[in-house]
Amino acid sequence: MEDPQRLPVLVRLLLVWIAGSMLVAFSLSALAGVLFAGGAAVPLLIAAPIGAVVVFRLVDGSPEPWPRAVGVFLGGTVLLAAGWAVVAEIARPDPALLVLAGLPYAVVAALLAPGRLPGMIAGGALLATFVAGSVALRFTGPDEAALRLAAAGEERGSLYVVEVPGYLPSGDGYGRRLGSRAFMLEDHAKIPPYLTANVAAFDRPLCSDSLTGSRLDFQPCETEPGGLVYRHGADSHGYEVRRHGRTVIVSGSIGVDRAVLREGARTVRPAGAKDLEAMRRTGEKGLFVADLPGFRVDPVLADGVAFAPLGGRGGPEAVSIMLSTGAGRAEFCARMRCETEPGGLLYRHGTGSGAVEEQSGYLLARADTTVQVTGGAAVDRAVLRTAVLAARHPTGREIVRALPPPGDQGPVGRWRGFLKEHF
Repeated sequence: MEDPQRLPVLVRLLLVWIAGSMLVAFSLSALAGVLFAGGAAVPLLIAAPIGAVVVFRLVDGSPEPWPRAVGVFLGGTVLLAAGWAVVAEIARPDPALLVLAGLPYAVVAALLAPGRLPGMIAGGALLATFVAGSVALRFTGPDEAALRLAAAGEERGSLYVVEVPGYLPSGDGYGRRLGSRAFMLEDHAKIPPYLTANVAAFDRPLCSDSLTGSRLDFQPCETEPGGLVYRHGADSHGYEVRRHGRTVIVSGSIGVDRAVLREGARTVRPAGAKDLEAMRRTGEKGLFVADLPGFRVDPVLADGVAFAPLGGRGGPEAVSIMLSTGAGRAEFCARMRCETEPGGLLYRHGTGSGAVEEQSGYLLARADTTVQVTGGAAVDRAVLRTAVLAARHPTGREIVRALPPPGDQGPVGRWRGFLKEHF
C-alpha cells in the first residue's frame, strides 16, 4: 500500500468509510453465523473489530496511528449505534443502509485527523446530522399525545380544560393559564380570611397556663372591664370569662373581629333546650352558647359549641373553583337545590348537609360526557357559568405539554417526546 501520509485526507477518509461499512456487514454476517452455527462462528465475530482497527491503522497518516485507530473504532461504533437507533425509528430497515454504516467511522477519523479543517468540516457535518435527525424524529413516529394519555390512564374524550379570568390552575401544565382540575385566585390578597368561632367551658381559673386543648393555652393575657380576659395566639384569639363556676372561652380564627368575640363573651350562657335542639345535641350537659354577631350555631360535633359565619367561612375554599367530568344529574343534585337554565345548563347551590360549606356550580352535558364546574361560597355565579360553557378538549400539543412521557421509552423515544413537547 502507498505510504498513508502521502495520501490526500479525503482519500484516507473514504477508505475509512469503506472499511467501516465492511466491518458492519462482516459483523452482522458473523453474528448470524453465531446464531445459526453456534460457537464455530465466534472467532469471526471477534476478528471483525480487530481487523477494522488494523485497517484504520494502515490508512492513518499520523505518527501515532494505533491510539488513533482504536479511537476511530470506538468513537465510530458509538456514533453508529446512536445513528442506527434513530434511523430505525424513522425508516424501514434496508440492506442498502449498510453503505452508510461506515460514515460514523469516517467522521470520527476526520475529527482526529491532523489540522483544523477536517475536524471543523466533520464537526459541522455531525451537528447538521444531529439537527436533521432531530427534525425527522419530531415529525414522525406515533402520536405522542396518545402515548401519554395511555401511560396516564386517561381518555381524550374525558379531558376538558378551561381558562378562568383572574384565576390560575393548580398543578396543571397545559399552558396559557389553562387548567383541568383546581383553580385559585391569582391575587391572594383577594382571598377572604377564614372565619370560625367556638365556645367551650373548662374547669380551671382565668388565664391559667394549663393544657386544656384550646388554641389559647399558654398565650399572654390582657384584662378588660367586666371580668373579661383577652388572649391572642398566632392563628386564633378570644376571650375568657367566668360563668357558673367555670371558665368559658369564646375564641375564633384570627380573621374574626375582636369586637365580635368580646360581644360573645359578654353574652355567654348555658345552652338551653332550644339551643341543644338546634345543635342536634339534645340531652347533653355542660355546653355554653353565646350571641356572636354575624355567626350562627354550627351543628357539628366539636369540643364545646362551634359557630359558622352567616356569609360563609371564607378562606381559600370559599374562592376555589373545581372542574371535573362524568357526573350524572342525580349525583350532581344529591342533597342540593338544582334549577335548569337555557342551553342545557343545570345549576345547583346549597350545602348538601349542615356540616358542609356552601357550594354552587353548573353541570353541562357534552357529546361524550358531562362537564361540571363548582365553586366556593364567594365565587360569583356568572364566573361558573362562563367557565362551564368555555370548557373544551385540550389539543394534542396541550396534552403533550401537560402529561408526563411514558416511563418505558428508550433514549430515542424520550428525545422524540422532548422534541414534540417543546418544539
